[in-house]
Amino acid sequence: MTRVRDDRWNDPDVNVQEQQRLLNSVPWANRIELRPNDDSPGHDLVMFLASEPERPASVVCTAQFVQGLTIKMEGQGYQQLGWLRVEDVSDRQWDRVRVRVEDIEEGRLAFNCLALGVEQIVGGVPE
Repeated sequence: MTRVRDDRWNDPDVNVQEQQRLLNSVPWANRIELRPNDDSPGHDLVMFLASEPERPASVVCTAQFVQGLTIKMEGQGYQQLGWLRVEDVSDRQWDRVRVRVEDIEEGRLAFNCLALGVEQIVGGVPE
């Protein structure tokens, strides 16, 4: 397993178009977790995404200090997400919010966060 890390994690000039492209290349959610943030009160959202159902996740997306989270999943198991729009909203000057992610086709996922990390895992994430 080889990790290709997006090192611009907290860079205010992060290329959201590149993150959007990578997220939309893997539309199947293998697992979605909400984890306490170690640095301060709040939670991080971690998504393990794959190109096809029942394939190992090849992208891990971590949203730091997630707010306004909406998840609408149907049934059990793998869930296909629609088109995820990643938007830089830092100009709105919301408290601890720089990025908005929204499923604009299916409406299954939406959230705001301070920072978005997208990490590509060559060979898949071990289960």
